[in-house]
Formats: sequence, C-alpha cells, structure tokens
Amino acid sequence: MRYALAILLISHAALADIKVVEEASLGTDVSPDHPLLAADFKACTQDAAGAPLFWVEVSKAGKVSSARVHGAGKLDACLEKALARAKVTGKLANPVIIAGHLEIEGQAAPRVSQAPVVLDAHHAKWQITANSIHYPANRMMDIAAALDGASNAVSDCAGKRTAGAHALIWYDGKAVVRSGATPYDACVAKALASIKLPAPESAFWIQADVAPPGEQLAAHTDDPHLSHEQALRDAVTTAVRSRKLDIADCLQAHPKSTVSGVTVTLYAEKLTTNKVATGDADVEACVKKKLDGVKIPNALPTEKLQLEVDLE
Repeated sequence: MRYALAILLISHAALADIKVVEEASLGTDVSPDHPLLAADFKACTQDAAGAPLFWVEVSKAGKVSSARVHGAGKLDACLEKALARAKVTGKLANPVIIAGHLEIEGQAAPRVSQAPVVLDAHHAKWQITANSIHYPANRMMDIAAALDGASNAVSDCAGKRTAGAHALIWYDGKAVVRSGATPYDACVAKALASIKLPAPESAFWIQADVAPPGEQLAAHTDDPHLSHEQALRDAVTTAVRSRKLDIADCLQAHPKSTVSGVTVTLYAEKLTTNKVATGDADVEACVKKKLDGVKIPNALPTEKLQLEVDLE
C-alpha cells in the first residue's frame, strides 16, 4: 500500500524548518496526521548542498533497520545517521518502507516525474512500470535511458516471482528493490547496478508496479478499450522519449540542427518513424534508424496507432 506522509523532526537551529516529506510507502496505512517517526537532527550543523532524497526501512518491532539519504552533499552522512536512530511513535502490524525527501529551508526540492516509464519486458511474464521517479541532480531522460538499457537484464528476473505487486526502488550507485519477492528483488537490484550516475549528488527512487505487460498502464476508466488504448499511447511515448540520448547522437555532426518531436506508427508490435521535426535530411535518416523496429511489448499484432511525440 502507498501513502503520503509528513514526518516532523526535532532540529538544530542551523537546520530550522527541516522536515521529512513522505511521498511513498509500502506496508503501512499511517495518515499525514499521524507521524510515524521522530528523529533528532541537532548534530547536523553543516550546510546542505541540496534537499536530499531519503529511504527508511522499519522492522515490525519498530526499529529502523536501514536508512539512506542522498543529495545534500557532505550533510548526507549526518542526516542518514539521524534517521537510522529515529524512534517509531506507534505499533506496526508489519515491516514498512518509506521514501521521500528532506525539506530544508533554502534548498529546492528534488524533481518528480510522473510520466510512466516502461521497462521493456522482452516478452517476459512480468514488466516493471515506473509510475513516479524522484531525483535531485539527474536528468529525466538520462534515467529513462539508463532504465531502458537495463531492461533486458531486469526481464531475466521475471521467473523469480509468481504475482504482481507494488514496488519501491532506490538507487544511489547501489540499488535496493522492495516488492515482496526477495529473490526477484535481489535479481532486479543486481540488474540495475549497471546504471551510471552523472554526478556525485545524483540518485533516484522509483514508485513502481510489477504486472503482466500492459496492465500496469491501464487508465482509470471502466472502458477496457480506452484503458488499453491509453496504455499503448503511454508505452509508445515512453519508448520514444527513453531514446532521447540516442536521438541526440544524431545531432553531433549537425550542431545547428534540432529535433523537437517525431511522429511514429505502431503496427505489428513495432514502431515505424513517419516524420522527424527537423530540417536536416541526414538527421532525419539517423533518427529513423534509431526508432524503426522498436518493439512495444503490450501491443497486439493487429493493432495500429499513429502518435506524435514531443521531445522538448
């Protein structure tokens, strides 16, 4: 289960107004009016380099078993230690996992992308869809491209689970995956270890679903046709945007050219590029080579869809 929660904390004057903003959780139904943790940050007196992400795991007995903080520079270690010593204010029915960010006065909050990113299932039984991605210093297209690059290894983990689930994923150079299936989670974490972060302050956490290909992108409607159509649109959009770095490679020899968007057709489960928004024929040919033949796993062989995707 996933809930939003704000955790109020005791703070030293140097970090006045700091609070933990809970944005996702697994295993708890605590409301924003009932904080789960209390922590003491009075020892953390260094300046923050940013508003960091955090990840906390709490055992059924109410003890913090793991705490991670990333994005505040040298202050990370102190904040992480404080969260590791946090006290649970109530009884728990089961272990819980909490992810969010630390709100620090004068520091911009981490960015959030809620555009679904689908990891290609490569015809495996289970597929991961990232429904929201939280990141402090990365670029969204870098994260999407990195996830796409790891998708083949992730798909190889599908045989290690028997049911779908909600999941939380943390990555700061080391991956932590929690979805309730330990062998599967360990396998996915190993698959994500290939991702390279662009800067020391880079990190991300993901709120995701693990489900049969296509199901996790269903729109909130009772009309199954509309649900599947929206799923296809989301999957095609993700497939194109996750290859934005590949498209950028086409511009290296053409510094005065740009690509603002593409129009693609989905047919027989694959994409064909119809139009590239650029004035350079060489760039257009290159982009077509990057996109033509890309597979959309949740498409049926008989389905056809034309879509214009904005890349700016």
